[in-house]
Amino acid sequence: MVRLLTFTCYGSHLPGDARGSFDHVRQGERRFLFPTPALERYSRAQTTQAPFLLSTVPARAAVRDAIAAACRFRSWFLYSLHVRTNHVHGVAESEAPADRILHDWKAYATRALREAGLASPGQFVWTHGGSAHNLISRKALTDAVRYVIEGQGEPMEIYFSEPDREPPP
Repeated sequence: MVRLLTFTCYGSHLPGDARGSFDHVRQGERRFLFPTPALERYSRAQTTQAPFLLSTVPARAAVRDAIAAACRFRSWFLYSLHVRTNHVHGVAESEAPADRILHDWKAYATRALREAGLASPGQFVWTHGGSAHNLISRKALTDAVRYVIEGQGEPMEIYFSEPDREPPP
């Protein structure tokens, strides 16, 4: 299964903020939450640590390299990855469940950040969960890779692989 995966840094995109957000918890559905200043204030009051951002090139590069290493170790095919200041987008092929991929990506990245002294022990680095969209056609795959590489604004730390195998139909 090929998926577009996204996750955010801790405290960087709270429910109710001006961009809107998604509620992934209630009734197992993904529901859009409109910007709501009161909800954002409440969400901010519930955070227990300062927001974590990947604001330096070494931090973003550590995350990029750790995720690529996780994919190599697990034999998952990584099509593209873009590590931004407050979130990560990636396109990968794996038979593993999406939550397993997200968990491993975050675990490898957190370990790399801590080993490099870029995140302290006990510091929250990522928000809970993330999103995963199944890509069921060649066009969906091509569009997702283009979005990850080119649709995020000025390029930051990017991984891109020209697949040497045929993508899904």
